[in-house]
Amino acid sequence: MFVSTLQEIFFAFGILLFAVALVLIGIVLRFLLQLIRLKIPLWPLPFISAGLIIIYALLHFHTTIAYGPKLNPSDTDLIRTYFQLQFFGSFILFLASVLAIIAGGVYFWRTSR
Repeated sequence: MFVSTLQEIFFAFGILLFAVALVLIGIVLRFLLQLIRLKIPLWPLPFISAGLIIIYALLHFHTTIAYGPKLNPSDTDLIRTYFQLQFFGSFILFLASVLAIIAGGVYFWRTSR
């Protein structure tokens, strides 16, 4: 399998920007919760999401670099391992998005009453 270096660089840059945005959201959420005196510990969730997204990116790059060039249709064990790692990375990304949505949803629910 051919690995496009330029596409992977753009992907890494996008993931890094997304993680930075989640960290900034966590900082703003902490400030807003203090401002309205809500004692809900929601502000760590975007930080955890950012960490999970970085873990996803590292797993993606490891899978792409270590297994991508070696993929061969006749090597079913390697293909199975590749897709298992990709599935695990996708699950990590799903958990990160659920945590971010929970943080935003609970904040919206608590402040809109």
